[in-house]
Amino acid sequence: MDTPRRASLALMTNDPKLERLATSIAMERDVELRIARTDLEATELLRSHSEVVRVIDMAPSSPIAAADREALRLWTRQDTDVLVLAAREKMARRVQVLSYDRAEFAACGDEILGALLPACSKRDPAHLILGQSEGVRRVCEQVRCVSQFRDVSVLVLGETGTGKEVVARALHEVNAPADAPFVAVNCAAIPASLFESELFGHEAGSFTGAKGARPGLFEAAADGTLFLDEVGELPADLQPKLLRALETRQFRRVGGQKTIPLTARIVSATNRGLNGARDSTLRLDLHFRLAGFTIELSPLRDRGGDVELLARSFLEGFVRRNHTLPMRLADGALDVLAAHDWPGNVRELKAVVERAAILARSEIVDVTHVSDSLGRAAPRLLDSEPANDTTLTTGALTDGSGISGLRRIEKDLVLAVFEDAHKNLSLASRVLGVPRSTLRDKLRRYGAM
Repeated sequence: MDTPRRASLALMTNDPKLERLATSIAMERDVELRIARTDLEATELLRSHSEVVRVIDMAPSSPIAAADREALRLWTRQDTDVLVLAAREKMARRVQVLSYDRAEFAACGDEILGALLPACSKRDPAHLILGQSEGVRRVCEQVRCVSQFRDVSVLVLGETGTGKEVVARALHEVNAPADAPFVAVNCAAIPASLFESELFGHEAGSFTGAKGARPGLFEAAADGTLFLDEVGELPADLQPKLLRALETRQFRRVGGQKTIPLTARIVSATNRGLNGARDSTLRLDLHFRLAGFTIELSPLRDRGGDVELLARSFLEGFVRRNHTLPMRLADGALDVLAAHDWPGNVRELKAVVERAAILARSEIVDVTHVSDSLGRAAPRLLDSEPANDTTLTTGALTDGSGISGLRRIEKDLVLAVFEDAHKNLSLASRVLGVPRSTLRDKLRRYGAM
């Protein structure tokens, strides 16, 4: 088969199972998918000239059964592959026709389409960064641009849960040597007294307890990528040493004399500094050195239709990992997900979808399961009786500062736990089950720190 003009797939069917199969394959292979569910849409799709592979469901109830038969003959002038399911229509010889039983295609569709569709390159950031919004497309393009410059440090900015490590891994995948390591470290999780040794390594006897030489994270990353997550938590006394290592592209182990070249790509991430360098907790010279190239991630609430795409992907991943029967999100469940403001961003969405899948215990994840997972009552149906309680007004949902009821509950809980812990940040974070950095950000936002 000739090299395809573009990665695209057309499906003409009104079978939900075949549609879900094609959608899943298109997402995994990063190809554009167009679906015709009516005879009018099928005719329009048949007359188009852009799709590389077309799947025609010839079942009696399929829209193609009523579509313009003349359009089929137009394919003789196109370089395209046609898959006919339960074929009853003989095609012109100049068109490649593959005939499959519908049941066989439903069972082996991934393999069948995989032989015709160009697979998404493992070196394309879209392979890891899911989304179709303008913000995601911009991030993917930025990753492609900067990936070829391995000496340039990259700073990824974004709210908690937006997927900063996903972007770091995409940078690594795009241009790292084969089998090069990806080393990630949470800067907030390492005690300040051990950080220098963890980062640079140490020689035997360099400090009490150093019985043998040990390479640090810089050496472990080798020719791969070192990801410094929550870099804003980096100890102040270590920042000048990291700055010098980045500027000279070399370093020494603690207690060592030998200079070791820094060959790894440095990618760092923080949810601080979203309003500019002076909002950063890092010293300015280090901030600018880490931010040789900056990639800023949009919060999920600004990513439009990505919620549905990500939710379906998370549910498919849950099913695949746990070897359960196929599951899908009902339309009402998707509406509830789309209406949520996602303060925890993509991480929160994944947790909500997986909790809802556990609650469902069936093929359909519906609005009740998602609402329970979100910790709220299921929304009323549009045709149900209106609520008798007329005291619930828009004003009752917010406080004087415009904070929503759920946000107010969260704020009161966080402040109460912080007070009960005698303002011990570590103790309060353990009680609430959130990272110290996340709790610190919330307390600062609430004016408690």
